[in-house]
Amino acid sequence: TPYFCTAGEDCVVRVWAHQNREQLIQISEHKKPITNIVVDNTTEAIIHTVSLDKYLYTYDIYKSDIAKTAKRLTYHCDIDGQGFSGAAQRRDNEHEMIVGTVDGRLLTYDIDYQQPTLTLTDPSRAIVNSVAISSSGTHLACGNGEGKLHMYDLQQTPPRLLGSVRLHSQDILSVAWSPDEKQLVTCGRDGAICVWNFYAGST
Repeated sequence: TPYFCTAGEDCVVRVWAHQNREQLIQISEHKKPITNIVVDNTTEAIIHTVSLDKYLYTYDIYKSDIAKTAKRLTYHCDIDGQGFSGAAQRRDNEHEMIVGTVDGRLLTYDIDYQQPTLTLTDPSRAIVNSVAISSSGTHLACGNGEGKLHMYDLQQTPPRLLGSVRLHSQDILSVAWSPDEKQLVTCGRDGAICVWNFYAGST
């Protein structure tokens, strides 16, 4: 994409041009810290943002007004929850977002429906800090506040839990897949960055 996004504790999304680092758009709709921004995997003009204010917003940043703020296309709200803490977009279904929550749930939202189409709950109810989907769209990895990584098979309906393992002594803050899906990288609050081998069909 010709742009990159930043956001954080100030509740503001800023969109910057790659070429000259000029700020293009500023979005100030969230009321609490923003925990994740996802650039749409089918349309570069669209971004999805989640926040501790319990809202998932979808914007078209190419349709900005005179005040240089993006047009909101849709939103989703988890009114009874404690806030959104991570998000990823499904690759096999471009209209679905998988969102992690502060109270340990994974919610699947379809852009065309207000209510979640699927809810998965961690028995420990630990915060889901990071959500990552493999490049083929077949597997989901999520790291929680107890240092555990949960792996799901997205080819099953509902997604099947393949296994859980404690990888860090404190929160897992970020999870990322290698392009070939053979490795996962996790970053923890314990100060460690770890690389793990992943074998499909095993835990």
